[in-house]
Amino acid sequence: MMSFFKNLINKIYLNYLFKYYYLLYQNSNWNIKKLIIKPFIEFVKLNYRKFDQTKDLFHSIQIQTQTYCNLNCQFCPNNKIKREHGKMSLDVFNKIIHELSELNYRGEIMLYLQNEPLLDKRIVEFVQIANKNCPNAIIGLYSNGTNLTNGLLCNLFNVGLTFIRINDYSMVQFNNVKTEECYTVESEIKTFICYAANQKKIKIYRFFPSIKKMSNRSGLMEGRTTPTPLNLFCNRPFEQMYINFKGEALFCCNDWLFNEIMGDVKKNRLIEIWSNKKYVLLRNELIRNSRIRICKECDYTSVLFPKVVFSNLIRRIFFRK
Repeated sequence: MMSFFKNLINKIYLNYLFKYYYLLYQNSNWNIKKLIIKPFIEFVKLNYRKFDQTKDLFHSIQIQTQTYCNLNCQFCPNNKIKREHGKMSLDVFNKIIHELSELNYRGEIMLYLQNEPLLDKRIVEFVQIANKNCPNAIIGLYSNGTNLTNGLLCNLFNVGLTFIRINDYSMVQFNNVKTEECYTVESEIKTFICYAANQKKIKIYRFFPSIKKMSNRSGLMEGRTTPTPLNLFCNRPFEQMYINFKGEALFCCNDWLFNEIMGDVKKNRLIEIWSNKKYVLLRNELIRNSRIRICKECDYTSVLFPKVVFSNLIRRIFFRK
């Protein structure tokens, strides 16, 4: 019965409230947007002030199985900055998944972080391990699609992948110039989409990223610096957890230099890291609209998009531990 009501409420919010609120926001001028969005953000923050460090767990975890990418997109810092590179050990990955299993984790397990996940030849094995230990979780991948084949696609879904999103950078422009490095062969993507359409279990989505909607990677994107910190709340640290290839928990997915380490999964359990003093301190600063440390140069503003935040908020309220 409780499950029925949870699903009903989730459906009402997702299909009706989001739709009309978001349309109103999208089709209004800036002054009206401020009137609409101000009470919305205050409502969101009010709920997050009640954040329980032990019950309100992350509903999405990104795991960096390796750090490499085969493209050199102008907007991405991966191949432009000096940063640590490497691959996650199988022992560390197994420990993370085992702890998620103990939590009866039902959220998202995203096997990517600041990388191209299909470059990891172990990716099928990792998906299989995650699915076997967390059968109720959503297991996903974001990829540029350049290393995808029909065979790999089938293997991934046969062992338990829930969905894969292909980021098609062929139309991306940076500083009004189309980036030649950022491409995915359009005909190949169409082939995958058509192939998937005939396979019941395969869910593949094609996504066209927009430079305007991208964050500045915490100040690392060329030409997109933030002179003064935004006076704006951020919902990510209340909902998502990020583990780099070394097993270190990052405060944010935009911490490409691994500056803000919350803990080490080799030494502490996920639940201990998620509720430690470092996390509490930085979350409290965001509640006060104060962006410090790694957040200081970030221009991430998706808290302004009701559809994004409401969906996350509903998950947290109705699907808490």
